[in-house]
Amino acid sequence: MDSILQTPGSEKRLSRSIREASETDMPSIEEHISHHLGLIDQATQEGRACRVAMDRDGRPVVETSPKEFLKKGPWKLLHRRNEEAERTLREMIIDVIRKPETSLSLRKQVFEGAKAGRYVFFSEREAKVIEKNPELMLHPDQKKEPVTSKPLPKRKVKLLDAMNFKGRIREVSGNPKRHRFADAMKSSGPAREVKKRTPPEIPAIPFTPPTITVTPPAEEAEQPGLSTPIDFEATPVLQPPSETTDSPPITGDIPYIPTPVELPEDPPEAPVSVISGPITLVPKDSLERPVIFPKVPRIMLEEARKELETKLPAINLADADQFLWLYYTCVFLEEHTSDDSDELKTQLEQSFAAAGLSNQYRKRQTEQMWQAVRMLKADLSPEAFTECTDEISQISSPMRFNLTQHLVRDINQLAFRKVPYPNGDPAKKIEAFQLEFLEQVKDTDELMEELGFEIEDPDESDQPLEARAKLVDVRAQLENELLTYSTEHESFAQLVDQLEEVDPAAIRKKIEDGITLTGEELQAIIAAKKQKLEIAQRLGKKWGDSLLLDGRNWPDRYSRQTLSKLYDLASLDSPAINASLNGWILDKHQEAEYHPQVIIDGSGIHGLLAALTQVEAGADVTLLLNPEPIFAANETVRLDPQWMEALRFHLGGQFDLLFTSPPASEHHSPQNNDSSSGLLHPDGFGEISAGTLHQALWKQVLEMAQPESSPLKTVTNARVVDIEAPDQQNAKYLVHLEHQSEQNSDRNKVPADLLINARSEPNAPSAEYLATETVDDKAHKAGTNGQARPPKRLACRCAFSLPLSSARNEPALKSPFKMMVTDSSFSQSLAKNMQKRLGHKAPVPPGIRENILNRFQLILIERKEDFDNNSQYPITGELEKLCLSIVNEPVPLKIFHSENRHVIQIDMELPAQLCQFLEIADAYLQHNDATPEEAAAIRQQILAVWFEAVAVQIELPERDIQPEQLRLDSLSTFAPEKTALDPAVETLEADNSMLTITAIGPAAVKNTMSPEANQTSAREHIFQCQALTEKLSEHYAPEGHLKDAENLLEDAEDMVQKYLLLKKFVFEDD
Repeated sequence: MDSILQTPGSEKRLSRSIREASETDMPSIEEHISHHLGLIDQATQEGRACRVAMDRDGRPVVETSPKEFLKKGPWKLLHRRNEEAERTLREMIIDVIRKPETSLSLRKQVFEGAKAGRYVFFSEREAKVIEKNPELMLHPDQKKEPVTSKPLPKRKVKLLDAMNFKGRIREVSGNPKRHRFADAMKSSGPAREVKKRTPPEIPAIPFTPPTITVTPPAEEAEQPGLSTPIDFEATPVLQPPSETTDSPPITGDIPYIPTPVELPEDPPEAPVSVISGPITLVPKDSLERPVIFPKVPRIMLEEARKELETKLPAINLADADQFLWLYYTCVFLEEHTSDDSDELKTQLEQSFAAAGLSNQYRKRQTEQMWQAVRMLKADLSPEAFTECTDEISQISSPMRFNLTQHLVRDINQLAFRKVPYPNGDPAKKIEAFQLEFLEQVKDTDELMEELGFEIEDPDESDQPLEARAKLVDVRAQLENELLTYSTEHESFAQLVDQLEEVDPAAIRKKIEDGITLTGEELQAIIAAKKQKLEIAQRLGKKWGDSLLLDGRNWPDRYSRQTLSKLYDLASLDSPAINASLNGWILDKHQEAEYHPQVIIDGSGIHGLLAALTQVEAGADVTLLLNPEPIFAANETVRLDPQWMEALRFHLGGQFDLLFTSPPASEHHSPQNNDSSSGLLHPDGFGEISAGTLHQALWKQVLEMAQPESSPLKTVTNARVVDIEAPDQQNAKYLVHLEHQSEQNSDRNKVPADLLINARSEPNAPSAEYLATETVDDKAHKAGTNGQARPPKRLACRCAFSLPLSSARNEPALKSPFKMMVTDSSFSQSLAKNMQKRLGHKAPVPPGIRENILNRFQLILIERKEDFDNNSQYPITGELEKLCLSIVNEPVPLKIFHSENRHVIQIDMELPAQLCQFLEIADAYLQHNDATPEEAAAIRQQILAVWFEAVAVQIELPERDIQPEQLRLDSLSTFAPEKTALDPAVETLEADNSMLTITAIGPAAVKNTMSPEANQTSAREHIFQCQALTEKLSEHYAPEGHLKDAENLLEDAEDMVQKYLLLKKFVFEDD
């Protein structure tokens, strides 16, 4: 708290008038602060927005928005946050509170507002410190020890107390028959306080003096390979004591005299020391370290280079491992590499890129970077290694910066693993050593902020990074998150107490013997299954199960024991457990105050899983079955660990029948028709055929929909044909369903709060809000409805064919996939390509009448005026404007790309000048009675001219890709707001009613380059839809009226933001 009240540099930022007023007229300053804090409190209670601004005298004031919901949005857009005003108000509050004569009412007002999170000008860390120090805030005269800066748990219950508690389990008031494990499946409400018990005393460990025995040397141990990683934890340097070693006899006071033994004479060699006793008594100097580098690394690099050159050109990825490992070792040790080694490394990059293995080679490079650091840690002493990492951590080291960027990317991708399709090496996972290395390096502001660390720079100066940046402590960050999770989530906190009396081994034995489980045992298993799924959703997606199960990461050993017991219980399955789990899901559905109406259009694997999760969230689900499959029956789908945990929870006993773990599955593959066709890898990822997974989910859906009172209904031969807005207050949006039969078809209207598209494409009404609408389609639709004008912002998609073989003369110095800015020569290429394709000597493209093209050619190229009213369509002037604008001011190219072995696909937002030129060209063609098809063909030629010029700018010729390899049939224009790159979420609102339209799976995100990412995005969006349905139940009254439209709309916007982050992961370059 003192660190907040005494922020360095705060007095410098306060204006002289405010500081003098605070010294001479303290009550007026207190009243000013109290008044404006009261305005913030009142605005929060009334649901209005507010911001801090500056008046003419330089004093901070609070402005509030109107109460009306429709006026609140425009007010936010016009009144942005004023960070300077917020900082001034914050410093005024701190300056006043530091004085002991400040009134208690103002202190209490600041404390309660910061605790409730109403004062956004306090950072999250400052608000937590204020919340955890009420005595210092409300009683400033008391002098206490300074509070540590480490974040404290938000609850008073400690896991140690909960595990040691031996008393009776408390009964819930008002419901004496309620099972105690039912409370463990809820995540709201404070947990009870448990009195701390004194831990039992641990007896002292008796001291055993070491015994040293010298024996003849054994056979020389085999030296480890240079490129083989060594696990020193699994292979200790010190051997265990020999069982055959005779100890000296105990004879009381009589001294023991050993009998001399004559040993045969052997060549003098170093004796082998076998040491028993406390290992801490062994001197560090006596430990023998393995020889990783028998020669100088630079000499070893030259030998590896010569060996690799003998294998060229027939090499594979594994052949380059040892060369890359030694190359990066020399770089880290700052030893100069030879020119031959640098040339060979460049040649490897070119060769693998020409073979289409650039992504795999980059991943191989990253692995060898870490291998170099691992070997240095094994070879050097701890002091020498620390000194080496200190040198690496300097900001001036480009290789250290590049290495840290690789690690930040791995961590920032939420521990998702991308697997190249179909037969590639898995991407690198986060390891404990990588975290340890990251703890020792300093990062730039951008990288630290991406990891979630706060940069402290009170006076906003540009001091050197070493003077103001914190050490990156990832492991401490993970421990804090685990501690926060274990203390904030009611379900886990209660399981810590309740699982103490549960024995998973005994329950497993009862299941194997066929003994009926008790109600409490079934409740404990269901609670464990649900809790394991929540851990996978909340923490596993960020850190991965491998880190969560690492005992060093959990705050204390009791949490670790509880987690292990929880995982053991969650692995139990039987028909009785499955029936109890389905019953619990239906009971949870009935407990919801309001049951949102959800329609799922599609019954693929994504639609079936969405139906099960929506029922659990409390929704009444209408599932529209689709006859056409999204995936082929024998197609293999690859699923991440969170997918597998969701399947384990909802499939129950079917999961163990579907998935087997290697090596038991070596004799079959996911393509076989075995009942057990899935593979479950040790890292949590799984593979299974789409047909088998669909049958298992469909069986579970049928079992859930079997009871007459089930909230899940299936409808066959029906499709969504229209969406109708409500015509009266508090009415629902209506979704029109058309039922088709052999004789006739009929329609009915179904009220809906959420419409989920789970087919291969969105249905027609949803496509108006979600799907891509090309400009060509708009022109075709408007052919009979008058003039069609493209939107102001346009994007374009094209594809370049890749050559089968590529041999560059010069290496590519720049990446052809980053955003480039055009130069003055771009306009010359544009004019040249325009004359080549649309000049008077150019051939007539198919589908265009010759007279239409001739008129366009003459005006655009020859600048001849042979038509009336030429001032209305100044084509020539627009072309001149386009070229001049590029010459005078370079145009940024906003490019998104994807690549495989045959084609490069490029999406680009077109500049405003080119969009205006296309608009004028369309108007001119319509003036000359050109058909929509002819206008689209000419527009395609203009876009081809543009991308042929762009291809030169993004350096595709360096990869032997010429502008002539542009595939004309791939060109299409569309509005950026309606592309697959934007979130597939749209919220409609009218007359106090809302309908959220969304899509999952192929209907939302299509990326043929990474099918695993598609499955990950579908699973994540299914969970987001489940969370949104739970919010719908909270914001609606039991009779169906919307209570809080504003907060519900914010929840839908949060879903859009999460989908944007998900889209970034799916489409970003690996």
